Amino acid sequence: LHEKRFCFYLQPKVDLTNGMIIGAEALARRIGDDGTIIPPDKFMDLMEAKGSVIELDQIICRQVCEFLKDRIDRGLPVVCISVNLSRLHIRNPESADVFHQIVAEYGIPPELLEFELTETILLEEFAGAKHLIDQLRAYGYHVSIDDFGSGYSNINYLRQIPMDIIKLDRSIVSKVAGDNASRIIVRNVITLLKQLDYIVLAEGVEDARTVDILRRLGCDEVQG
Repeated sequence: LHEKRFCFYLQPKVDLTNGMIIGAEALARRIGDDGTIIPPDKFMDLMEAKGSVIELDQIICRQVCEFLKDRIDRGLPVVCISVNLSRLHIRNPESADVFHQIVAEYGIPPELLEFELTETILLEEFAGAKHLIDQLRAYGYHVSIDDFGSGYSNINYLRQIPMDIIKLDRSIVSKVAGDNASRIIVRNVITLLKQLDYIVLAEGVEDARTVDILRRLGCDEVQG
């Protein structure tokens, strides 16, 4: 962190109605001593344990703001970019203020930033997560729930916490192309979420057949 050897890669989010890129997720990567790019499964658990992931999330947010400001200043098109937040942020009541201050330093409109929390965080630390989500949305940021359906979900939180986007976990999305039961489950999950006015995004989409199936099932966006 001190040597600033972290960066982000953008994974696009695509609108299934027109095939346009309408957003992206900023994925943190560490830069090794020899310049190699190191994936998060090699460092994230340690940073979570040490608490340094808080600073990493802030660094990625700042880098994303720098990226957006550069494109805006050069007259280039921009899309909303999402930044992942660790569960540690929900234990600090001022976390939303900290991120808002970073974004305000660069003059980035809040609608160009989205913050992602995993479903596990909501299920395990509901009150703190709700407080953080409410604050972020009050500032005008989009908030999405990542990894929806990856575990035994208590979907009761869907009616208690206003959010913008629900991201279906790759573990259920990856099976829709080859398993009829999975398609039935995903179709009904999508129908439920859209009836509750959420944007539904499917993660881990890697081939055209899965895209076609998700489009027919009513999914709004895909990422992969």
